Amino acid sequence: MTSVIWIVAAVLGTFTVGYMGYSRYLSRFVDLDDSRETPAHKYEDGQEYVPAKKPVLLGHHFSSIAGGAPIVGPITAGAIWGWVPALLWVAIGNPLMGAVHDFISLSSSIRHEGRSIGYIVGQYVGERGKDLLLWFAFLTIILVVAVFALVVGIVFNAYPQVTTASFVYILLALAFGVYLYQLNGPFIPGTILFVAGVFAGVWLGIQYPVALFELAGDASHPAGTFVLFSGTGSWIPGANTAALNGNSAAWIPVIMVYGGIASALPVWVLLQPRDYLSSFLLYAGVGGGIIAIIVGTILGTSGQPLVVDSSIGMFEGFWGVEAAGLYPLFPLLFITIACGTISGFHSLVSSGTTSKQLNKESDARLIGYGGMLGEGLLAALALSTLAVAGFAG
Repeated sequence: MTSVIWIVAAVLGTFTVGYMGYSRYLSRFVDLDDSRETPAHKYEDGQEYVPAKKPVLLGHHFSSIAGGAPIVGPITAGAIWGWVPALLWVAIGNPLMGAVHDFISLSSSIRHEGRSIGYIVGQYVGERGKDLLLWFAFLTIILVVAVFALVVGIVFNAYPQVTTASFVYILLALAFGVYLYQLNGPFIPGTILFVAGVFAGVWLGIQYPVALFELAGDASHPAGTFVLFSGTGSWIPGANTAALNGNSAAWIPVIMVYGGIASALPVWVLLQPRDYLSSFLLYAGVGGGIIAIIVGTILGTSGQPLVVDSSIGMFEGFWGVEAAGLYPLFPLLFITIACGTISGFHSLVSSGTTSKQLNKESDARLIGYGGMLGEGLLAALALSTLAVAGFAG
């Protein structure tokens, strides 16, 4: 039986070599120089160009790229082609390609006044290339926003506790932005206070769940849920479909309105403090999971041996498991695990927001290269979870 700790060890090994060695070479290659003024200082406007402390900007970048994809992708790939191909693609592809992509996108943007990757392409490839990329990015973002709104609406419906925790978290982020930038409060004490508030918000959510409408039929919300409106919301567009009921459909326009407002606010008001605070949830989840695997294996403190379940093969062949159908490993493995190894979407984050908030050039190494390695750890944790839990059917 193969121990799951080898998944973690392989990833930690290649990521450490990549960050300590390859990222240093790349930093010299792009000539990072702290004496050079970054766009955040050169064009500081209190709106988009706002210098951020390194841990704050790392939190923003990490939270922006580490969503559901680095969880779903490795689980899907591991179940179809086996855990070894998935592991190799994450452990090798991330430090050699994904982290390089994020770092170079960020570095390129700060060399071009903080402009987006689309305008950089326009300068070197031509206007037609720029237009194609910008249209592709625009349509991709519409798709991403639509899917995320759908997923969040479904989650808010299934777990109304998350709704309360999310609203508390947004209020804390707004307060933290005022605390840092208007009141000039001390950074570390404020971080401790507001991060504690985020975790307290999770407890509040469990105690006081919130829903917009009641559920139809025999279904019901958890006991003690505050329902804001009477009825089941069956009149709402999209309700009574296979994926949505009235409550989940009602959350979608609320989330879309929130997204529109959040995108228009100055970055210091919500984006920076929100992503920084949320990063601690990610750090706790990813770090706690990785440490649990290491401690549980070495000290034998887990309830059962942390080994790869027999339902997950090492390598299921080029076409994958027979039950899944015909899915060729090449190229599908490499697009199934995109976030977690390499994703072109990250260039929109690196050049769209992160480059406009970089305080000094040397911060780009940790934020661009290191942030992507952090997402790779999330992918490794997801793959480890699949390996332990197994895959029925």
